[in-house]
Amino acid sequence: FIDSLEQNTMQIIVLGMHRSGTSVVARILNMMGAYFALENTAMPPTTANPKGYWEREDIRQLNDRVISGLSMSWDNISDFDTKLLTPEVHQSIETEAPKIIFGLEAHRPWMTKDPRFCLLLPLWRPFLEIPVCVYVYRSPIQVAQSLNKRGGFPITLGVALWEKYNLYGLANTADLSRILVSHEELMRNPIATIKKLHQDLLD
Repeated sequence: FIDSLEQNTMQIIVLGMHRSGTSVVARILNMMGAYFALENTAMPPTTANPKGYWEREDIRQLNDRVISGLSMSWDNISDFDTKLLTPEVHQSIETEAPKIIFGLEAHRPWMTKDPRFCLLLPLWRPFLEIPVCVYVYRSPIQVAQSLNKRGGFPITLGVALWEKYNLYGLANTADLSRILVSHEELMRNPIATIKKLHQDLLD
């Protein structure tokens, strides 16, 4: 079913905690026909993710600037609360975010992916017409172990980050069309999981 989504008009938002499999799901969606970026706006692979992130550099940077403006970082969000996303914070992305979305709109169906959407999706909602969220989830221990292997994060920190990202991610997508994808099922039975994802998108 490669390219079989091309006649669809969805705006697909891929989100979930870091190290949960969002990159592989984003790549699968891209192979199904969902556009995501020009080469010069795509995040390059790194040693931590040698097969690529399938993520836009401009969106990541914009989201990082918002989090930094709250005196936090992606891995230091213990004080984060949606109430911190004030009108002033909304205004801080009102110039760049619509331009990014406008560029994507010429290529529907498109997808964009960033784990930070778990926290910051409310900032992007005003610019989205018919978003469909693909929410990728993984065991907290496996996420924590992956963060520990990649960056030396204590297991307790990894689990705490998993909880915070998922609590906000699920809350921020509760009233949207949402498709859940299990990392465990994707690894155990990839063909069936991908077929189900494809059918869920068509439905």
